[in-house]
Amino acid sequence: MSNNVFAEHYFGFSALAVGTTNVSPFTAFSSATYAFLSVEGSAIRYRVDGVSAASGSGHLVAAAQTITLIGADTIKGFNAICPTVTGTVMASWGER
Repeated sequence: MSNNVFAEHYFGFSALAVGTTNVSPFTAFSSATYAFLSVEGSAIRYRVDGVSAASGSGHLVAAAQTITLIGADTIKGFNAICPTVTGTVMASWGER
């Protein structure tokens, strides 16, 4: 059994710094349909609707939790902010 969460194509991995300025890291990955993210260091807030996440707006995800994004529009719409300090999002993306 493979440990690869991507059934068809694995595109890449990146460590993304998330600070007090909103980041939208996946806008260039138009062919990705699946992304697996893990949050490290500090909690983040994120949104997938194209509206910028803010300190009081967006889904709150604590450090050591994961996020799964499915669908190209959802991935392209992902953006995050770390309301207090800098956190890190480890991201793998590809196609399923």
